Amino acid sequence: MSMFLSDPVPFIIVCCLFVALAALVGGWLPLLIRMTHTRIQIAISFVAGMMLGIALLHFIPAAAEQLHSLDRTMSWALVGFLMMFFLGDSRRHLAMTASLRPLLNQDSSRSSVRFVKIL
Repeated sequence: MSMFLSDPVPFIIVCCLFVALAALVGGWLPLLIRMTHTRIQIAISFVAGMMLGIALLHFIPAAAEQLHSLDRTMSWALVGFLMMFFLGDSRRHLAMTASLRPLLNQDSSRSSVRFVKIL
């Protein structure tokens, strides 16, 4: 461990080797596992969640030091998370409503399926 503290070059080399190994494993993954649409979505969701988690955990100590309170820091982090959750959910709701709008406006006497117009 003291070798890494005195000279950063070995540490940088080890980090670069880990990054190269991760890139190779990610590139070989489609050869080992048949990548369907669902599996790609799961992989993308996993990576996005991992990046978000790492970023959040990286910034929490600095934010707690800046705000002088871990409670306030975590409260703001929760508010931000909930805002993003509800904004994403409302965007999906609006897209679904827009795609159903032609079905809601059609003549219900010609359709075997009846929709209740909410909006």
